[in-house]
Amino acid sequence: MTTPQPIIDIRSRPAWLHDFYGATPHSPGWETARWLNRRVGALDDRHFERAYTLEGYLAEIRAAGITAATVIGRDTPGVATSNEAIVSLVQGRSELIGIGSVDVLKHDAAGVVAEVERVQALGLAGLNVEPGFGAVPLAFDAPALWPAYETAQRLKLPVFLMSGPTTPDTAFNDPAAIGRVARRFPDLPLIVSHGAWPRVAEVVGVAFRYANVYLAPRSEEHTSELQSH
Repeated sequence: MTTPQPIIDIRSRPAWLHDFYGATPHSPGWETARWLNRRVGALDDRHFERAYTLEGYLAEIRAAGITAATVIGRDTPGVATSNEAIVSLVQGRSELIGIGSVDVLKHDAAGVVAEVERVQALGLAGLNVEPGFGAVPLAFDAPALWPAYETAQRLKLPVFLMSGPTTPDTAFNDPAAIGRVARRFPDLPLIVSHGAWPRVAEVVGVAFRYANVYLAPRSEEHTSELQSH
């Protein structure tokens, strides 16, 4: 008898964490959450409402047969969920994996290093960065990010790179820049959230070339370009 493979939801969003996830019924964020669900083919565009409570969120994870769900902290001008909030949510719950976040524009190089070290000290399993979403958008390989990457590699923390269709300027979803990061930090696992959309074919090539690059396509799975690869 074969052992079932574990199923990991690599980017899970409890609805109550932020209005962008639909926390407040009938708010603009709630309408956006419904719209996003329809755009990706959800049969029930209000299914996120089952995750308005911790109990409902965990029940939905279990009902879907998910082994563990990754909950990611965010630190951007538009959406922010603190590392402490993520710790509080995942601590003592085997179904949940917490990922911390840092906005490198808020700190000097030493401060970035300290923040990444604090992510590990809090017991979080990885680091999320969103350079294209910052007050000043940055490329994935901008020098301001080097201290974060260097520290994460030293601490053996995987780094999640936020991309996708909600990036304010999709020019910053550049697979070539991801490739340069992968080459400079060969021992650093890089998880590309939303698969660098709309440049899906290019990022597939980057992931083929660099073994430390992993793709998490998420909502872009419905596009013919990704399905072809």
